[in-house]
Amino acid sequence: MHNVTPIVAMTKSTQTKWTRRLISSFAVGVVLAALFMLLKPRSEAPAEHATTSVVGRENNLHTEQSQKLSQMPANSAIGTPATIPISAELLQSYNSGGNMRPFLMFALQHPEQGGFQYATKVMRECESLRLATDIFANTATSYSPEEDPSKFLQRSKSLDQLRTRCSDLLPSETSNIRADELYREGQIRDPLIKAGRHYQTAFTGYLGNPAQSADLNHAAADILKTGDPLLWEELGLRLALGKKDGKNGFNLAGNFYDLNADTDIGMALYLLPCSAGLRCDSQEFDVVQRCALHGECDDSRFQHVENMLRASPGAYQRVMAAFDTMRTAIQAGDFSIFDR
Repeated sequence: MHNVTPIVAMTKSTQTKWTRRLISSFAVGVVLAALFMLLKPRSEAPAEHATTSVVGRENNLHTEQSQKLSQMPANSAIGTPATIPISAELLQSYNSGGNMRPFLMFALQHPEQGGFQYATKVMRECESLRLATDIFANTATSYSPEEDPSKFLQRSKSLDQLRTRCSDLLPSETSNIRADELYREGQIRDPLIKAGRHYQTAFTGYLGNPAQSADLNHAAADILKTGDPLLWEELGLRLALGKKDGKNGFNLAGNFYDLNADTDIGMALYLLPCSAGLRCDSQEFDVVQRCALHGECDDSRFQHVENMLRASPGAYQRVMAAFDTMRTAIQAGDFSIFDR
């Protein structure tokens, strides 16, 4: 039996907004879109909130914990010398950032390490940046007196990082067509892509007949055993999404949480790749992109989630409780944490 902190429902208005976003992401199965919809823009929250000193101390503790997790070296949170993921070398290089051309060339030569999985990830990142050319062009980089100087510097640095990331890659090398071709080839040659494909097939079958969950549970265990954060991130919400009594929701530690009442587990799944070694600090692609294109500059994914939830005292603590339940179970070798 797993120990899990009870999930407490948020306010009705917030609950409705987040539920709509979660259901939308469930339908389309697009992980990045799901994450952006899950994380409500900071501008929607009130600028100031009254909190107790106890909540303040709890926030400080969780901030310290998130900083430690976001600074972990690749795979240190999950992997051990006996179970180092096959993609450990690729993850370390991916986390280093910078100009991604050398990384992409290396990844393409090592499908047996999950190289095609990592290559398609970079291709799609660069393609999304290429399609955001108009946003880049219209994003002011000159300083205005109304702007906080430190935020301006952060935003300018993030824009430079994004430009550097894909500057040496041709559009033909990162196009969606090329990424799709590589993904199809990876279904034969790349163990991470094969595992992800098996999971998606099992997930589709489960949605058609929720009573047949054994194959999905087995596929989920295989995904968690890879210890690869990019694969976990690609599957995202689907790692825990399930059905019960005709309702959609999340499965965690033997409990089912209706989408109409829960947001904590979805947010925890956004953070879960950080526990497997993904660099989740201010240099990580998702954090950098949000800063450069939307002006929301955070120190880490954890801080971003914490900032999003300031309007709901205790919500961040519940997310971290769900995150810790996932992390500790996987670290202990319990891969049934998301069983349906």
